[in-house]
Amino acid sequence: MPFSGPPPNRAIWVEEQSAAFTATWWRAALSADLRWWPGELDDAGSTINRRRAHLIGRGAAEPAEAAHTLIAATVWGSGNRQIRLRTKACSLGFEVVGGHLAAAVRMLNDKGPWLHTQR
Repeated sequence: MPFSGPPPNRAIWVEEQSAAFTATWWRAALSADLRWWPGELDDAGSTINRRRAHLIGRGAAEPAEAAHTLIAATVWGSGNRQIRLRTKACSLGFEVVGGHLAAAVRMLNDKGPWLHTQR
């Protein structure tokens, strides 16, 4: 068991896991195209938690929102570590990456996560 006694409240234990970040550093890494930057992070202060990343991802079936979800998840997952490396995929283009991610989200929404087992 990862903990003793009753399990902790999910909202506290999982959804509130957070990472510190510096928005100006991230925006500088995206300077070629600031459409990548999710505006929801502007009012996040200097931390992002898992709940906020998931809220940003609610609209990920649309290309722009899928691109914002990629950045929000990356900020949450890495904080300020290796920002340039983490944003390298952005060099492929906002429309291209956002379009591919949104198409994947729509496919999962339509067919579910177990596509590889369906024939």
